[in-house]
Amino acid sequence: MPVNPSSLIVPLNIPARDEADPRSGISFGSGYQPDRLHADLDAEFKRRSTEPVPSAEPVTVVLDGVEYEGLQLSAGGLRVAAAGVGTRLLVVSVVGWDGPLILETVAPRSTDAE
Repeated sequence: MPVNPSSLIVPLNIPARDEADPRSGISFGSGYQPDRLHADLDAEFKRRSTEPVPSAEPVTVVLDGVEYEGLQLSAGGLRVAAAGVGTRLLVVSVVGWDGPLILETVAPRSTDAE
């Protein structure tokens, strides 16, 4: 699925997400390789937590109404999920939320006065 590089990905229906927590965030990187999903997810989890890496569980991430199957790791209130979206790796980390991961891309607001 093409996503405009200048767009932002925002969470929908994640009311308990602690945006002030530096471990929370959404990233959309290039170079996704399906055989590296688990290793990439482990690395992302280790960047955000000092907890031992738990066992991975399957997860569905919804982006713009399309479901993507991936994996998630959860420990100590932190949840890190990753899924392949075409050739890109989508990583979502939230603190204090174990409900559905529903995201939407939005175009940034223009600051130009017309």
